[in-house]
Amino acid sequence: MKKFALASCLVLSLVSTSAFAAGVNANSSWAEIERSGLVALSPKIAMNGGTHYIDVMKTCSTGQQILTAKPVQICTNYVHDRRGVECSSWADQVLSAPLFSQVLVCEGRDSTNCKIVTEKYDTFTIGVAEVLPGRAGGGYNVLFNKEFVIPSCN
Repeated sequence: MKKFALASCLVLSLVSTSAFAAGVNANSSWAEIERSGLVALSPKIAMNGGTHYIDVMKTCSTGQQILTAKPVQICTNYVHDRRGVECSSWADQVLSAPLFSQVLVCEGRDSTNCKIVTEKYDTFTIGVAEVLPGRAGGGYNVLFNKEFVIPSCN
């Protein structure tokens, strides 16, 4: 009886995992993926010179820079006292980051054959996963990867 119960639990967990993501795959829209309950393991972009890190899926592109799609609440004034540093005022601001980055690429062991390459950071491969229940600190099972292109700002 115990073996049957254990086997039933295993089958049910496999079926529920499959049913949970049924019909959702790399060809699904990001909205469909979000509605399915799956999680996009998207990277964060350093904005405003690395002072804030924003989920790439919450950004847009002007063609020259990356902006937060909506204003973000940031601290505009810090107060230093005996307890440490605290924020005394906040404001909503649109944050920015460069869309292009220049990288020095060298061929071979010496640095005599180098060139500056401009890279555009607008496309990301994002893992789509289910959350594993009962794992301390959370855990994910990546089901597939999907390309994400930062949308244009409207």
